[in-house]
Amino acid sequence: MQPRRHMTVEEYFAFDEADPDMRWEYWDGEVVPVHGYDRKDPTGMAGASPRHVQITTNLAAELHSRLRKKGCRVASSELRTAVSEGRYVYPDLVVTCSEPVYDAKGLPLQNPELVIKVASLSTEHQDRRDKLERYTLLPSVQGYWIEEQDEPLVTQYVRTPEGWLFQTTRGSAAAVRCEAFDVELPLEDIYALVSF
Repeated sequence: MQPRRHMTVEEYFAFDEADPDMRWEYWDGEVVPVHGYDRKDPTGMAGASPRHVQITTNLAAELHSRLRKKGCRVASSELRTAVSEGRYVYPDLVVTCSEPVYDAKGLPLQNPELVIKVASLSTEHQDRRDKLERYTLLPSVQGYWIEEQDEPLVTQYVRTPEGWLFQTTRGSAAAVRCEAFDVELPLEDIYALVSF
C-alpha cells in the first residue's frame, strides 16, 4: 500500500497531475492513492476486480444511452470531483444534467448530480460514511448510489423535499429508479456479464 502524504491543495493538484499513471484523492491535507488505480499494471488488477470493472462499464453504458438525449453527461473515474473545500475525490461514475461547473483551471467538477460508487472492502468505510456525508451536503447532488459486487444490490441515498431517503434494490429481476433524471435501470443490465 502506498504511503499517505500531506500537502497543500496547490501541491496536491500539481502532484496528482504530474503522473498520468496514478490518481490521488485529497482529504483535508492528506493525499491518498485511489484504490486500484494504476495504469502501469497490464493486468488491470491493481485493486479493481473484474466484477468492479464490468459493473462500472455496464453502468456507464446504460446511463449514457438513457440520458444523452436529455443532455446529461456521464463521466468515469477519470474526473476529479470536489466534495467540499479541501476534499477532492474520483468517484467511479458521476452524472450531470445541468451545465458542468469547473474551477478556473477546468478541474475539478463542482456540481455532480448523481454520484455512483462500486463497493470495495478497502474503501467501504469512506464510501458509506465520510464520502456519503460530504456528497449529501452538496446542494447539486440528487443521489448517491453504492453498487455491490457480490450480488445484484444497489443502495441509494435520494434527495427528497423532506430530506434524504435510504433505499435498497436487490435481485436481477428488480430495477433501480432515479426520479431526478426520470430513468430506470434493470439490475440485470447493471450486472450483465458479471459472474457471482
